[in-house]
Amino acid sequence: LVSERLWKPMGAQQDATVLKDRTGVALKGSGMSSSLRDLARVGELVRLEGRFNGKQLLQPGTVAELRKGGDQSAFRAGRPNAREGASYHNQWWIAPGNDHSFEAQGFGGQRIYIDPQNELVIVKTASEVNLNIEPKPTDLDRPIFDAITTAVTQAH
Repeated sequence: LVSERLWKPMGAQQDATVLKDRTGVALKGSGMSSSLRDLARVGELVRLEGRFNGKQLLQPGTVAELRKGGDQSAFRAGRPNAREGASYHNQWWIAPGNDHSFEAQGFGGQRIYIDPQNELVIVKTASEVNLNIEPKPTDLDRPIFDAITTAVTQAH
Protein backbone atom coordinates (compact mmCIF):
# COMPACT_ATOMS: atom_id res chain seq x y z
CA LEU A 1 0.00 0.00 0.00
CA VAL A 2 2.82 2.42 0.88
CA SER A 3 4.60 1.53 -2.34
CA GLU A 4 1.50 1.99 -4.47
CA ARG A 5 0.12 5.18 -2.90
CA LEU A 6 3.24 6.97 -1.73
CA TRP A 7 6.60 5.57 -2.78
CA LYS A 8 6.01 5.24 -6.53
CA PRO A 9 3.98 8.47 -6.96
CA MET A 10 6.64 10.53 -5.17
CA GLY A 11 9.26 9.19 -7.56
CA ALA A 12 11.37 7.14 -5.15
CA GLN A 13 14.54 5.92 -6.82
CA GLN A 14 14.92 2.75 -4.77
CA ASP A 15 12.71 0.31 -2.95
CA ALA A 16 12.56 0.75 0.80
CA THR A 17 12.84 -2.19 3.11
CA VAL A 18 10.77 -2.85 6.21
CA LEU A 19 11.70 -5.13 9.09
CA LYS A 20 9.16 -7.80 9.90
CA ASP A 21 8.62 -9.89 12.97
CA ARG A 22 8.82 -13.70 12.90
CA THR A 23 5.23 -13.96 11.70
CA GLY A 24 5.81 -11.58 8.78
CA VAL A 25 4.09 -8.53 10.26
CA ALA A 26 5.84 -5.23 9.56
CA LEU A 27 7.35 -3.44 12.56
CA LYS A 28 5.55 -0.14 12.16
CA GLY A 29 7.34 1.81 14.88
CA SER A 30 10.81 1.17 13.49
CA GLY A 31 12.68 -0.80 10.94
CA MET A 32 12.13 1.02 7.64
CA SER A 33 15.22 1.63 5.57
CA SER A 34 15.64 3.72 2.44
CA SER A 35 18.13 5.90 0.60
CA LEU A 36 18.98 9.42 1.69
CA ARG A 37 17.44 10.90 -1.47
CA ASP A 38 14.19 9.04 -0.97
CA LEU A 39 14.02 10.15 2.66
CA ALA A 40 14.50 13.71 1.38
CA ARG A 41 11.55 13.13 -0.95
CA VAL A 42 9.45 12.09 2.05
CA GLY A 43 10.54 15.26 3.86
CA GLU A 44 9.67 17.40 0.84
CA LEU A 45 6.30 15.68 0.52
CA VAL A 46 5.53 16.54 4.14
CA ARG A 47 6.94 20.08 3.81
CA LEU A 48 4.60 20.65 0.85
CA GLU A 49 1.53 19.57 2.88
CA GLY A 50 1.26 16.19 1.16
CA ARG A 51 1.76 17.40 -2.42
CA PHE A 52 4.57 16.14 -4.62
CA ASN A 53 5.16 16.68 -8.34
CA GLY A 54 1.79 18.43 -8.58
CA LYS A 55 -0.17 15.55 -7.05
CA GLN A 56 -1.86 15.40 -3.65
CA LEU A 57 -0.46 12.16 -2.21
CA LEU A 58 -1.54 12.61 1.41
CA GLN A 59 -5.08 13.41 2.48
CA PRO A 60 -5.58 17.15 2.97
CA GLY A 61 -5.10 18.01 6.63
CA THR A 62 -2.71 15.12 7.32
CA VAL A 63 0.37 17.32 7.73
CA ALA A 64 -1.56 19.91 9.74
CA GLU A 65 -2.56 17.10 12.09
CA LEU A 66 1.09 16.04 12.45
CA ARG A 67 2.27 19.59 13.07
CA LYS A 68 -0.25 20.45 15.75
CA GLY A 69 1.83 18.43 18.17
CA GLY A 70 0.84 16.60 21.27
CA ASP A 71 0.24 17.46 24.89
CA GLN A 72 3.27 19.56 25.84
CA SER A 73 2.90 19.07 29.59
CA ALA A 74 2.63 15.27 29.23
CA PHE A 75 5.65 15.27 26.92
CA ARG A 76 7.70 17.33 29.37
CA ALA A 77 6.61 15.15 32.30
CA GLY A 78 7.94 12.08 30.50
CA ARG A 79 11.11 13.83 29.29
CA PRO A 80 12.48 16.18 31.94
CA ASN A 81 15.26 17.36 29.60
CA ALA A 82 12.87 18.29 26.78
CA ARG A 83 12.84 21.88 25.61
CA GLU A 84 9.93 23.91 26.95
CA GLY A 85 7.09 23.84 24.43
CA ALA A 86 8.32 20.79 22.50
CA SER A 87 6.02 17.85 21.86
CA TYR A 88 5.60 14.57 20.02
CA HIS A 89 2.66 13.49 17.87
CA ASN A 90 2.09 10.65 15.38
CA GLN A 91 5.79 9.78 15.01
CA TRP A 92 6.87 13.44 14.59
CA TRP A 93 8.86 15.60 17.00
CA ILE A 94 7.58 19.17 17.14
CA ALA A 95 9.90 22.08 17.95
CA PRO A 96 8.78 24.57 20.58
CA GLY A 97 7.47 28.08 20.16
CA ASN A 98 7.89 29.98 16.92
CA ASP A 99 10.50 27.60 15.50
CA HIS A 100 7.89 25.87 13.26
CA SER A 101 10.29 23.04 12.45
CA PHE A 102 9.52 19.40 13.08
CA GLU A 103 11.26 16.13 12.43
CA ALA A 104 11.00 12.40 12.15
CA GLN A 105 13.64 10.45 14.03
CA GLY A 106 14.88 7.00 13.26
CA PHE A 107 16.89 4.30 14.92
CA GLY A 108 20.57 5.04 15.36
CA GLY A 109 20.37 8.80 14.84
CA GLN A 110 18.50 9.08 11.54
CA ARG A 111 16.58 12.34 11.07
CA ILE A 112 14.27 14.04 8.58
CA TYR A 113 14.25 17.70 9.64
CA ILE A 114 11.64 19.97 8.05
CA ASP A 115 11.63 23.76 8.26
CA PRO A 116 8.62 24.92 6.20
CA GLN A 117 9.24 28.63 6.86
CA ASN A 118 12.66 28.47 5.24
CA GLU A 119 11.59 25.89 2.61
CA LEU A 120 14.22 23.47 3.86
CA VAL A 121 14.47 19.71 4.36
CA ILE A 122 17.58 18.15 5.89
CA VAL A 123 18.15 14.41 6.07
CA LYS A 124 20.76 13.06 8.46
CA THR A 125 21.93 9.50 8.29
CA ALA A 126 23.94 8.09 11.16
CA SER A 127 24.81 5.08 13.20
CA GLU A 128 25.05 5.93 16.88
CA VAL A 129 27.62 3.90 18.76
CA ASN A 130 25.52 3.11 21.83
CA LEU A 131 22.00 2.33 20.66
CA ASN A 132 20.81 1.85 24.25
CA ILE A 133 21.05 5.59 24.88
CA GLU A 134 17.81 7.39 24.14
CA PRO A 135 18.34 9.92 21.33
CA LYS A 136 18.45 13.56 22.34
CA PRO A 137 17.86 15.46 19.09
CA THR A 138 18.19 18.89 20.66
CA ASP A 139 21.63 18.18 22.14
CA LEU A 140 23.69 17.81 18.97
CA ASP A 141 21.45 17.87 15.92
CA ARG A 142 19.58 21.08 16.63
CA PRO A 143 22.63 23.41 16.54
CA ILE A 144 23.77 21.71 13.33
CA PHE A 145 20.35 22.06 11.70
CA ASP A 146 20.19 25.70 12.84
CA ALA A 147 23.64 26.42 11.35
CA ILE A 148 22.68 24.80 8.03
CA THR A 149 19.42 26.76 7.97
CA THR A 150 21.27 30.02 8.62
CA ALA A 151 23.85 29.31 5.93
CA VAL A 152 21.22 28.36 3.35
CA THR A 153 18.91 31.29 4.07
CA GLN A 154 21.78 33.79 4.02
CA ALA A 155 22.92 32.42 0.65
CA HIS A 156 19.51 33.27 -0.82
